[in-house]
Amino acid sequence: MLILHLYVSVLPLLKRYTVMFQTKEPMLHRATDEQLRLMKEFVMCFIQPNALMNKSVKQIVQLDLSAPSNCLPDKDMFVGPGVKKLCESADIVVLSFIKTARKTFMACGSYLQLKMPVTNKILRHVSAHDPFVKAQGHALQYMLALPSLATNVLMESEEAAYDLEVCRLHIDNALPEATCTTRLDICVSIW
Repeated sequence: MLILHLYVSVLPLLKRYTVMFQTKEPMLHRATDEQLRLMKEFVMCFIQPNALMNKSVKQIVQLDLSAPSNCLPDKDMFVGPGVKKLCESADIVVLSFIKTARKTFMACGSYLQLKMPVTNKILRHVSAHDPFVKAQGHALQYMLALPSLATNVLMESEEAAYDLEVCRLHIDNALPEATCTTRLDICVSIW
Protein backbone atom coordinates (compact mmCIF):
# COMPACT_ATOMS: atom_id res chain seq x y z
CA MET A 1 0.00 0.00 0.00
CA LEU A 2 2.92 2.34 0.77
CA ILE A 3 4.38 1.89 -2.71
CA LEU A 4 1.05 2.60 -4.40
CA HIS A 5 0.59 5.82 -2.42
CA LEU A 6 4.14 6.91 -3.28
CA TYR A 7 3.50 6.35 -6.98
CA VAL A 8 0.24 8.30 -6.82
CA SER A 9 2.08 11.25 -5.27
CA VAL A 10 5.26 11.27 -7.36
CA LEU A 11 4.13 10.27 -10.85
CA PRO A 12 2.19 13.52 -11.45
CA LEU A 13 5.58 15.29 -11.41
CA LEU A 14 6.44 13.38 -14.58
CA LYS A 15 3.05 13.71 -16.24
CA ARG A 16 3.29 17.40 -17.22
CA TYR A 17 6.64 16.84 -18.91
CA THR A 18 5.46 13.75 -20.78
CA VAL A 19 2.16 15.27 -21.92
CA MET A 20 3.87 18.44 -23.13
CA PHE A 21 5.83 16.55 -25.77
CA GLN A 22 2.83 14.55 -26.95
CA THR A 23 1.11 17.58 -28.45
CA LYS A 24 0.97 18.30 -32.17
CA GLU A 25 2.42 21.78 -31.77
CA PRO A 26 6.19 22.41 -31.81
CA MET A 27 7.62 22.35 -28.30
CA LEU A 28 11.38 22.10 -28.85
CA HIS A 29 11.80 25.71 -27.74
CA ARG A 30 10.54 24.74 -24.28
CA ALA A 31 12.51 21.50 -23.89
CA THR A 32 15.38 22.84 -21.81
CA ASP A 33 13.17 24.80 -19.40
CA GLU A 34 10.80 21.87 -18.93
CA GLN A 35 13.64 19.40 -18.40
CA LEU A 36 15.20 21.65 -15.78
CA ARG A 37 11.81 22.19 -14.10
CA LEU A 38 11.22 18.43 -13.97
CA MET A 39 14.68 17.77 -12.56
CA LYS A 40 14.29 20.43 -9.85
CA GLU A 41 10.77 19.36 -8.89
CA PHE A 42 11.78 15.72 -8.64
CA VAL A 43 14.98 16.38 -6.70
CA MET A 44 13.25 18.76 -4.29
CA CYS A 45 11.32 15.74 -2.98
CA PHE A 46 14.39 14.68 -1.00
CA ILE A 47 16.99 17.47 -1.27
CA GLN A 48 17.30 20.60 0.91
CA PRO A 49 15.90 23.69 -0.88
CA ASN A 50 19.11 25.65 -0.22
CA ALA A 51 21.06 23.01 -2.17
CA LEU A 52 19.02 23.95 -5.28
CA MET A 53 18.36 27.68 -4.86
CA ASN A 54 20.47 30.12 -6.87
CA LYS A 55 22.37 27.30 -8.54
CA SER A 56 23.33 27.24 -12.19
CA VAL A 57 22.16 24.43 -14.42
CA LYS A 58 25.65 22.94 -14.35
CA GLN A 59 25.72 23.04 -10.53
CA ILE A 60 22.35 21.27 -10.34
CA VAL A 61 23.51 18.57 -12.75
CA GLN A 62 26.67 18.06 -10.66
CA LEU A 63 24.92 18.22 -7.26
CA ASP A 64 25.76 15.26 -5.03
CA LEU A 65 22.33 13.85 -4.28
CA SER A 66 23.66 11.37 -1.74
CA ALA A 67 25.52 13.90 0.42
CA PRO A 68 23.83 13.98 3.84
CA SER A 69 24.22 17.77 3.98
CA ASN A 70 22.05 18.07 0.83
CA CYS A 71 19.35 15.63 1.92
CA LEU A 72 16.14 16.42 3.74
CA PRO A 73 15.51 14.52 6.98
CA ASP A 74 13.31 11.44 6.54
CA LYS A 75 10.33 13.17 8.16
CA ASP A 76 10.50 16.06 5.64
CA MET A 77 11.04 13.99 2.50
CA PHE A 78 8.11 14.25 0.06
CA VAL A 79 6.33 10.91 -0.10
CA GLY A 80 2.80 12.22 -0.44
CA PRO A 81 -0.06 12.50 2.03
CA GLY A 82 -1.10 8.85 1.68
CA VAL A 83 2.33 7.58 2.66
CA LYS A 84 2.68 10.16 5.46
CA LYS A 85 -0.59 8.96 6.94
CA LEU A 86 0.49 5.33 6.76
CA CYS A 87 3.93 6.21 8.18
CA GLU A 88 2.66 7.62 11.47
CA SER A 89 3.85 4.50 13.22
CA ALA A 90 7.60 4.02 13.44
CA ASP A 91 7.63 0.27 12.93
CA ILE A 92 10.37 -1.58 11.06
CA VAL A 93 8.36 -1.87 7.82
CA VAL A 94 7.79 1.88 7.64
CA LEU A 95 11.43 2.73 8.42
CA SER A 96 12.59 0.25 5.79
CA PHE A 97 10.18 1.73 3.23
CA ILE A 98 11.43 5.30 3.86
CA LYS A 99 15.05 4.17 3.37
CA THR A 100 14.08 2.38 0.16
CA ALA A 101 12.13 5.45 -1.04
CA ARG A 102 15.19 7.66 -0.42
CA LYS A 103 17.45 5.26 -2.36
CA THR A 104 14.91 5.21 -5.19
CA PHE A 105 14.68 9.01 -5.24
CA MET A 106 18.48 9.26 -5.32
CA ALA A 107 18.77 6.72 -8.14
CA CYS A 108 16.06 8.43 -10.21
CA GLY A 109 17.47 11.89 -9.51
CA SER A 110 20.96 10.73 -10.54
CA TYR A 111 19.49 9.24 -13.70
CA LEU A 112 17.79 12.57 -14.53
CA GLN A 113 21.09 14.40 -13.92
CA LEU A 114 22.85 12.01 -16.27
CA LYS A 115 20.25 11.75 -19.05
CA MET A 116 18.42 15.10 -19.22
CA PRO A 117 20.18 17.27 -21.80
CA VAL A 118 19.69 20.48 -19.80
CA THR A 119 23.22 21.64 -20.63
CA ASN A 120 22.84 20.98 -24.36
CA LYS A 121 23.97 24.15 -26.11
CA ILE A 122 21.69 23.80 -29.14
CA LEU A 123 18.56 23.21 -27.02
CA ARG A 124 19.43 26.22 -24.83
CA HIS A 125 19.81 28.40 -27.91
CA VAL A 126 16.59 27.09 -29.47
CA SER A 127 14.77 28.11 -26.27
CA ALA A 128 15.36 31.73 -27.31
CA HIS A 129 12.59 31.22 -29.89
CA ASP A 130 10.02 31.01 -27.11
CA PRO A 131 7.85 34.16 -27.43
CA PHE A 132 8.08 34.65 -23.64
CA VAL A 133 11.87 34.84 -23.79
CA LYS A 134 12.07 37.50 -26.51
CA ALA A 135 12.57 40.38 -24.09
CA GLN A 136 15.34 38.69 -22.08
CA GLY A 137 18.88 39.86 -22.76
CA HIS A 138 20.31 36.49 -23.76
CA ALA A 139 17.59 35.74 -26.34
CA LEU A 140 19.09 37.91 -29.07
CA GLN A 141 22.58 36.47 -28.61
CA TYR A 142 21.25 32.91 -28.52
CA MET A 143 19.22 33.39 -31.71
CA LEU A 144 22.14 35.04 -33.53
CA ALA A 145 24.44 32.16 -32.51
CA LEU A 146 22.13 29.39 -33.79
CA PRO A 147 23.54 29.29 -37.35
CA SER A 148 27.01 28.62 -35.95
CA LEU A 149 25.67 25.66 -33.96
CA ALA A 150 23.56 24.18 -36.76
CA THR A 151 25.87 24.76 -39.69
CA ASN A 152 23.83 22.80 -42.23
CA VAL A 153 20.62 24.86 -41.94
CA LEU A 154 21.49 28.17 -43.58
CA MET A 155 23.64 28.79 -46.59
CA GLU A 156 26.32 31.42 -46.16
CA SER A 157 24.35 33.81 -48.37
CA GLU A 158 21.32 33.53 -46.04
CA GLU A 159 23.15 34.29 -42.78
CA ALA A 160 23.03 38.09 -43.14
CA ALA A 161 19.28 38.00 -43.87
CA TYR A 162 18.78 35.74 -40.83
CA ASP A 163 20.73 38.12 -38.55
CA LEU A 164 18.68 41.10 -39.77
CA GLU A 165 15.41 39.24 -39.27
CA VAL A 166 16.38 38.25 -35.72
CA CYS A 167 17.30 41.86 -34.90
CA ARG A 168 13.98 43.10 -36.35
CA LEU A 169 12.11 40.54 -34.30
CA HIS A 170 13.66 41.81 -31.09
CA ILE A 171 12.82 45.49 -31.68
CA ASP A 172 9.40 45.15 -33.29
CA ASN A 173 6.84 46.68 -30.92
CA ALA A 174 3.96 45.80 -33.25
CA LEU A 175 4.19 42.09 -32.48
CA PRO A 176 1.37 40.70 -30.35
CA GLU A 177 2.12 39.96 -26.72
CA ALA A 178 2.82 36.32 -25.94
CA THR A 179 0.28 34.50 -23.80
CA CYS A 180 0.44 31.05 -22.25
CA THR A 181 -1.58 29.76 -25.19
CA THR A 182 0.69 31.35 -27.82
CA ARG A 183 1.93 28.66 -30.17
CA LEU A 184 5.39 29.01 -31.65
CA ASP A 185 4.34 28.00 -35.15
CA ILE A 186 1.54 30.60 -35.17
CA CYS A 187 3.84 33.32 -33.75
CA VAL A 188 6.39 32.59 -36.43
CA SER A 189 3.78 33.02 -39.16
CA ILE A 190 2.73 36.36 -37.60
CA TRP A 191 6.34 37.56 -37.39
